[in-house]
Amino acid sequence: MFLGLLTVMGIALMGSAAPETGIDPPPGLHELDWRAHRHDAPFPAGPPLDEATLATARAWEQTRPHRSRSDTEVIGYLAYWVDGLEGLRYDVLTQINYFSAELQRDGSISSLHGWGDEASEQLVALAHAQGCRVCLVATNFDDDDLHDLLSSPANRATAIDNLLTQVLALNADGVDLDFEGMNTEDRDHLVAFMQEMQTAFEAAMPSPWLTLATPAVDWGGAYDYDELMYASSGLFFMGYGYHWSGGD
Repeated sequence: MFLGLLTVMGIALMGSAAPETGIDPPPGLHELDWRAHRHDAPFPAGPPLDEATLATARAWEQTRPHRSRSDTEVIGYLAYWVDGLEGLRYDVLTQINYFSAELQRDGSISSLHGWGDEASEQLVALAHAQGCRVCLVATNFDDDDLHDLLSSPANRATAIDNLLTQVLALNADGVDLDFEGMNTEDRDHLVAFMQEMQTAFEAAMPSPWLTLATPAVDWGGAYDYDELMYASSGLFFMGYGYHWSGGD
């Protein structure tokens, strides 16, 4: 089966010339896939899980270790439009990011794409039974939406509350932010959002995992990598397809 949008932490960077000033970068691979499959149905549930698997998962959730079982993070984005869960290698993955919940400018979630259904409940149990985390991906690819969301303390609080509710509902492990196309003026707003989310999640659950996707090169200076690192469990450097139409 297909584990959609597979990303491994720590992708090496390749050299490239900066794009010309005033030219908007093309949409990333996550956004292109989201556009192509936005109206697809989420994958179906499989056969009911046996009691031994469920008991093992619940036992892991009682301790929920602060560190991964491996020194090497292997984190896959699982797209909701895949055929099903058969064949997922929970034994080699350390984290699965469920793609995705569509976060709106007011902090509401317009679509969960199957998160909360029986299939996603099975995913969480199967992963936890083998010591693998599951996080919900929150997506938004519109710079105007992101500005309204991130610049408003009220909207940020609404978003954090909604995401926390969804994570706790499935006894999952945290959130991965996939915000792309963000404007430079929202640099500090994104840091505030991550800091506020970190505080809220740490107060509500043990050992939450908060990660976010960042560009391999931040042409506009929209990402404060240092502060985002301190306010999260890790950053994804999106280095795949590292080229642009006018580059070398």
